Amino acid sequence: MNRMFKHLSIGLFAASTLLGFAPVAVAEEVQPVPLMVWRHQISDGVEKQRIAKYGVGPFADSTSRLEPELQGSVDLAKMPQLEKLMDELSADGARSESLLGKGYRVVKLNKAPRDVWDRYLDTPDGQLAATNSSLRIRSENGTDQINFKPRGAVRFPNGMAHRVELGVNIPAATNGKMTPGVMKFFRNTKLRDNPLREIPKLYGRDVGEFFEQAVDIKQQRTMYEVQALDVGGNWVKKAEVSLDRVTARDPQDLNRTVSFGRMELEGEHVSLQLTPEQQAKLAGSTWKGPHRASDTQNQALVGSADVKETHRLADVLGGHLGVTAAGVSKYAQGRQMLGKPATAKVPPIRTRAPRALGATPRAQAGVAVKPVRPMNVRQGRN
Repeated sequence: MNRMFKHLSIGLFAASTLLGFAPVAVAEEVQPVPLMVWRHQISDGVEKQRIAKYGVGPFADSTSRLEPELQGSVDLAKMPQLEKLMDELSADGARSESLLGKGYRVVKLNKAPRDVWDRYLDTPDGQLAATNSSLRIRSENGTDQINFKPRGAVRFPNGMAHRVELGVNIPAATNGKMTPGVMKFFRNTKLRDNPLREIPKLYGRDVGEFFEQAVDIKQQRTMYEVQALDVGGNWVKKAEVSLDRVTARDPQDLNRTVSFGRMELEGEHVSLQLTPEQQAKLAGSTWKGPHRASDTQNQALVGSADVKETHRLADVLGGHLGVTAAGVSKYAQGRQMLGKPATAKVPPIRTRAPRALGATPRAQAGVAVKPVRPMNVRQGRN
């Protein structure tokens, strides 16, 4: 059968050449572009299996996203001045349009303050802090949400950062300690809804080493939304802005605290319920998800219109408020200010050699394919 197909292919090629037709080139398979946000479309049966076998959940569907975010540093003494500037934009539509563009406005949100400490976990020697990564547990309504931001962030001089964020709900953890079932889930690197599946590749260590309580963080946030009119005349959220009074404490000495100010602006956000637009994009995409740490380098994703718009808004509002680039995560800053050094070495990221069948033509020919680096970025050890 294979020999017959081979002779038939050669015959067709020869016939097309004799007749003056060029042979049809076979197009290379194009990988689908990741979306900004992903939610695991988990079936009821799989969700019940996850809960029964591993103890994750309730609502065991995991999420991931590319997080384009402005991380600005703010002098706490100047925080009232920045809140006044944002309140003026919220109260004056003409002023908002003059600053942000026609059809834009700023809306102040009346969110109840969260009087809850977020727990940040790490290895005893601070492997995540050393690579500007973070692993957070946030408790809400009797359920813990675990949130992982891996190494690989791309940071810009104005304070913008491209990071990947992944998360899933787990039963309430005591002092960061996972149940054996949940730890089994986190160690299974074949489960695509496991938000920690890349830890062994990224850090060369077992996932069980990363659950040492490192820093607790509480934030007093003043929240705003930047909205724009769509073609149907509806106001659509374009970015979320927060002015944060951040307090970090040492879990081993609860009386030892430090405080600092932050301004954050981020684009599309993963919430418990995706927006109709996000649901439509996910349903119509051939991309299966979830995001990988390396997606911060995916030019088709980070060069999208949504990300470019977030950069524009960050430049405009960051400049209006006069914030400076923080350069590090809140976890890393809080840890530094508490005098808790990260002594872990930064390991190389372990990668597999590409198989010949799936390699690109250049790689098959033995030519190194250089990664495309975004312009005007500063890439550190993270």
